[in-house]
Amino acid sequence: MLKLTVVNRCLATLGESPLNSLDDSHAFLGTALDLLDQKSLEVQSPGRWFNTETLKLTPSPLDESLYLPGDVLEVNTGSAHIVQRGNRLYDLDKGTFRFTSPVTVLIIRNVDFEQLPAVAATYIAELTVHRFQAEYDGDQQKTSLLGQAVGQAMREFGRAEVRNRNINMIHSHAGLTRLLWLTRNVRGSTR
Repeated sequence: MLKLTVVNRCLATLGESPLNSLDDSHAFLGTALDLLDQKSLEVQSPGRWFNTETLKLTPSPLDESLYLPGDVLEVNTGSAHIVQRGNRLYDLDKGTFRFTSPVTVLIIRNVDFEQLPAVAATYIAELTVHRFQAEYDGDQQKTSLLGQAVGQAMREFGRAEVRNRNINMIHSHAGLTRLLWLTRNVRGSTR
């Protein structure tokens, strides 16, 4: 799905004509794009099947730092003593950004809206249009209809999450999932 499509759906709730591109000028263009980014972050931040991955970071040959990708929303290092500071990992025990060996991390990425799976993009789009309409038009009937569309998109998104993950009582709980990941890393490093 394109950002332009979402912006035009937002504008349509106000009875406005659609834009031909995101370079066009419109008083509500920036607002619609900001809402889209906000809703995308809200949906992606907990970590989903499409934006959570394990990476092995290798120290840079230039300064021995472990650099994180620019699209990281959250990083879990498996250690309370290694934390994210800016775009690098920092060792709290040694007080340094320098590492001599690779570190495996669990990251949650901020995937660009236009690169999202269709079901995720649809859910985010419905959230964005609903919020935009509620804030700038406020017609109760439209809000109700858009709310129903959000509910349907949320159910489809939830089904996709279940299909694409190993969902059970442990894996469906974000805190327990991280604990399981940490336990596996600790067990793996002691063997």
